[in-house]
Order: sequence, then C-alpha cells, then structure tokens
Amino acid sequence: MTAYDVTFEVEGADEALQKLLIMQMRLGPVQMPHFMRTMVGEYLQARVDQRFEGEGDDVVGLWFQLRNSTRAIRSRQGFGAAHPINRRTGKLHDWVRTYKVNNSTLTMPGTPGDAQLKSKLKVAQVGGYPTTQGDRLGPSMPAPPRPVIGLGWNDAAAIVTGLERWVTNGGTL
Repeated sequence: MTAYDVTFEVEGADEALQKLLIMQMRLGPVQMPHFMRTMVGEYLQARVDQRFEGEGDDVVGLWFQLRNSTRAIRSRQGFGAAHPINRRTGKLHDWVRTYKVNNSTLTMPGTPGDAQLKSKLKVAQVGGYPTTQGDRLGPSMPAPPRPVIGLGWNDAAAIVTGLERWVTNGGTL
C-alpha cells in the first residue's frame, strides 16, 4: 500500500481559524456564564414580570379568574379581591424571578424556596390543592392551573438570537 502526503493551501484559513478560536472563547466556561446572567437571566426575569402583570401570556395562556370564595378570603385578608392573581404577598413572583448560573446552566428559581412557596408554585403550574393553607378550612375545590413559568418558541428564538449576537459581536449584546 502506498501512502500519499497531500497538502492543501486554503485561502483565508488563518482568518477562519482565528474566528473559530474567538467563538470557542465566547462559548467557553469563562464568558458563557456572563452571557447566561446578562442575556438569558434578565430576559427570563422580564418574561416572568410580563406574565404576572398580564395574568398569563402567549405561552401559558390567560390565567383562570379567581372564584368568588377566593375573592372573599382575599378581601377579608386585606388584599385586592380579584386582582392581582398569584400575587397576594409578592413572594411567589419574587422567588420565581431568582436565578443562579453555574457554568452554562441557568436554574430558575435560583434560591431554595420554603415549603409554602414550593406548594404555591406547584399549584400555580398544574393546579390542585395547596399543601400549606393560609386559611383554616382550605379550598373546597382544587385551584385551576395558573402557570407562572413557561417558555415558547419566541423565547427560544430570542435566546438563540442573543447567543448569535454574543458570539458575533465580541461578547457584547
């Protein structure tokens, strides 16, 4: 068997290699967490704010309105009877907005929640009975889902577009 040595000279190869090295650096463990915090984390926080403000959105749909019995409980406790939904004290909203970044992974909520917050999040996402009750009797019917966390195609496109800008614009957005 005969071995051949073949050499190709590619015009612009040094420039292409330089661009690949820059991309590798921007997608690497030093710069990627910065992208996750500044673009993805802030974007997701804004989406949470929009979802709470609009009581639902294009991804999770509009939230079910509160039942009359829930409105009465809220009024007795000094909160607005019908609105805002999922925002009696603001704790759920504030917790869901938190995030932490570890390398290229963003986790939301980013802090451990107490049992009551975890219960509220579960009920908000899928409906059901809360496991911790603020009122002694508790609800007679399960709460409908009023999801506070969700991502859609437009969110994915916005994040991918941000990543493209990050890589092509020198690590800035």
